[in-house]
Amino acid sequence: MRAAAALPRRSSRPSEPGSSSSRAPAPGASSSRAPAPGASFDPFDVDTDPPSRPELTPEQIGLCVDALAHFEYKGKRRDDLSDEFRSLSVSDIRHMKTISVAHYPVNREKNRYIDVLPFDDTRVQLKSSARPPNNDYINASFIKATENNRVATFISTQGPLVKTFGDFWEMVFEYQCPAIVMLTHFDSIKCDKYLPLGSERRTYGDYDIKITKTRTDSHHLQLRDVKVQNIEARFILYSI
Repeated sequence: MRAAAALPRRSSRPSEPGSSSSRAPAPGASSSRAPAPGASFDPFDVDTDPPSRPELTPEQIGLCVDALAHFEYKGKRRDDLSDEFRSLSVSDIRHMKTISVAHYPVNREKNRYIDVLPFDDTRVQLKSSARPPNNDYINASFIKATENNRVATFISTQGPLVKTFGDFWEMVFEYQCPAIVMLTHFDSIKCDKYLPLGSERRTYGDYDIKITKTRTDSHHLQLRDVKVQNIEARFILYSI
């Protein structure tokens, strides 16, 4: 699975029609830098490593030790863990929320799994005016992290299918997602390859996608700077 964050996008200088992004170094560059002293860390800057983690207090260490002991205990009693999972009343949850749009015949082939479907009231709706009526479906949901909205809303979505690549990038473009967090590997079971991993540019539906930079950070995370361009609008909205 992979999640796209629906946060306010980072500011960037406007680009001329058809031009490259203002920050597009040579593809494959792997250099990094630490934030300047006193400067705040920009989590969307692919060139900077996060600051070092502060030391934990004795109380925090104690909580971590207790949590680890709990998980180790659970891990040794896998049958109990399975029984606990099965005891969760999925039917009660489904009675509280409706899932109907995902079951429409026209939308069934857009779902990777038959049992991982978005609720009607929290599903993401594609907004393009060029779409036919009642064709706004994508298997994705808005996720509210906190009730008071102190943490921005996220979009949780399935690993794109080949037939939904265009829908995925349309969603990223329309909701101005500044980051895509991929939580699985590329394969035909969980997630098809929805972006070009080399230096070439690829077109998915109405969107040109190009990776301008790739590097691995100090935590072994693979970071990619991606340029997204709407073909019809002829301008670059932003880099991810």
